[in-house]
Amino acid sequence: MILRFGLALLLLGALLPGTRRVSAGPALTTPNGCVVNQGFTVSSDLVRACAVLRTYVSAYNQGDLQTALSVLDPSGYSFDCDFVWNQVDKIWREKSGGPARMTAARWLRDRFAEHDRFRVTIMVGGVMDDSLSPLVFGFTGVRSNDVLAARGEPPYDLMGSKGVLNDRETRILGMTLGDSTNCARYRYPAGASAERTRAVVQAFLDAYNAHDLPRVLQTLSKDVSYRDGGSAHRMSAMLEGKVAMEHRLRVLFRAGDVLGDPTLTIPDADRPSLAVVDAARPTSAGSRAQTIHVRVVFVLGGPHDDHIRSVSLSAR
Repeated sequence: MILRFGLALLLLGALLPGTRRVSAGPALTTPNGCVVNQGFTVSSDLVRACAVLRTYVSAYNQGDLQTALSVLDPSGYSFDCDFVWNQVDKIWREKSGGPARMTAARWLRDRFAEHDRFRVTIMVGGVMDDSLSPLVFGFTGVRSNDVLAARGEPPYDLMGSKGVLNDRETRILGMTLGDSTNCARYRYPAGASAERTRAVVQAFLDAYNAHDLPRVLQTLSKDVSYRDGGSAHRMSAMLEGKVAMEHRLRVLFRAGDVLGDPTLTIPDADRPSLAVVDAARPTSAGSRAQTIHVRVVFVLGGPHDDHIRSVSLSAR
């Protein structure tokens, strides 16, 4: 119970800008390659801690879901930045409450879909409850992913990231990666607007017709729904979630799909988050290339109404 309370204070402090950071200290390292923080000497406790953390970082960078999950304590939780929604998520190792809880498996799948990667130095040993503890760790370095690359942004600075291992030093009990100020810096002001809807939908169309998958994914909410009514020559589809949408987009882009000559309107002033696009879509019937006219309805959503939550296509 005491360790859980210490975890809450440690992670809350790391989320807030301007709080005390763990000093990197002198350049002592463990045999397995982690920096030893000031006030500590190389010990078997720190070597074990380093092994757990290196296993996690390696699994994360390889997109190895099962190994990454195996070193997260079932009773713990973490905080991380969702770069699509530009907000800090609290992530639970297991689902143990309600559907609103973000589980580690879902969180990791979202990050892997964005090709999120760490380039970090692992620091072991730190301060918890004003005492030195071998259970505390930190990261320095950067992370990169498709969302940041699509925005033209530099890698995300992980300065201030820290966490704590469980009592047995076998799993990560909790961690926080970066602070809330960095995560929120790209947010739009709250509230829907026709101007924002037009900008986001136009960004989707530009990226879609360029077959630029990272830029398309940047415009979508994590819980996006997709409906394609199809046609005589194209299969219909009903999908939920950004990962499923990514797979669908890959198929469509390989087939050369575009939304040609699009006309974008905001038809209802009382619903500024809804946009309608009329476009020409190529299809094929046997050996003949044809074009059909489609209508695409977009609805924006999320805390700041700045990502596409629904896409629905139908033949006109």
